[in-house]
Amino acid sequence: VLYEYGLADGIYKETYSSIFGSKHGWMRKKPKYCTLEQVLNVAKKARGVVVFAHPSVYNSMECVRELVQHGLIDGLEINHPRNTEENKAELYKLALDNNLIITGGTDFHGINTTRLNPLGTCLTEANQIDRIEALAKSRKK
Repeated sequence: VLYEYGLADGIYKETYSSIFGSKHGWMRKKPKYCTLEQVLNVAKKARGVVVFAHPSVYNSMECVRELVQHGLIDGLEINHPRNTEENKAELYKLALDNNLIITGGTDFHGINTTRLNPLGTCLTEANQIDRIEALAKSRKK
């Protein structure tokens, strides 16, 4: 991208080697990362609605509990084919107890995948979509 915009002298040339140590991609300078709280706040300031996607898929239940406890997320993607039934039950309870938006999604990545979950199989209810729209509109830019 830097090369395409005229900001680099070429691929794997001086600009690249000043950022990366070799063609293998290790970084010369450690990048500074924002905290998760900062990222979520930026999203909300931009009128975003923060929904934690399929939290049980990557063993993220502990993380989602903490985010909910601190009021950092607006919703949970519960209706997802890879969320376990046990975790769905806990997620519904978390969502209801904390007035969180409940969403669904198939995580569809096209037909060239080992887990084909067609579009439309895990839906977000209309009242939840209304909540998303209302929350986004209520957030100031």
